[in-house]
Amino acid sequence: MNGYAISALILGLAGSLHCIGMCGPLAAALPGGSRRHSNPVLARVYYNLGRICTYALLGSIAGSLGHAVQHTGFQRSLSILTGVLLISGWLFAKQLVAVPFIRSFYLRIQKITGVFLKESQTEAMLIAGMLNGLLPCGLVYTALAASTIAGTAMHASLYMAIFGLGTVPALYLVSTMGQAVRRESPSEAQAFF
Repeated sequence: MNGYAISALILGLAGSLHCIGMCGPLAAALPGGSRRHSNPVLARVYYNLGRICTYALLGSIAGSLGHAVQHTGFQRSLSILTGVLLISGWLFAKQLVAVPFIRSFYLRIQKITGVFLKESQTEAMLIAGMLNGLLPCGLVYTALAASTIAGTAMHASLYMAIFGLGTVPALYLVSTMGQAVRRESPSEAQAFF
């Protein structure tokens, strides 16, 4: 599992530029030193912990699927299905293909996430992060595809958690920079919320 864990961490770290591009605006809008959140550092930690928990849960599901397929001898079918899902996910994320019920689901997730971001309790950031982990992301789909070959649901879950940890430094930095910018121009920061 050591090499596998290292690959998960590298994927998370290397994908950080993607994370900054896709989730950077949301991370920059995370709570800062305001009256709403007395501990902005803890709020960011909770938010990232929420994302990692969702990734680990999704990894567990992917690992269970991968484990079941390996034991039934359908590895080739799983590889083809994974490829199709990755391409479909990318097309959907780029809005080149629209599936109404999936789009509706993601829009609802975004709306609910926004509600939790406005909450005054720092712990609400945990739920906001968990919901954010469900939003479409090609990098997460790639990590999930890799986690299917982990061998067990637990190893796949661990793979996704380590991947999530690899994405934290860049997103934490962006959220810290967002706080600094909001401190300089508080009226513009209100537009995020």
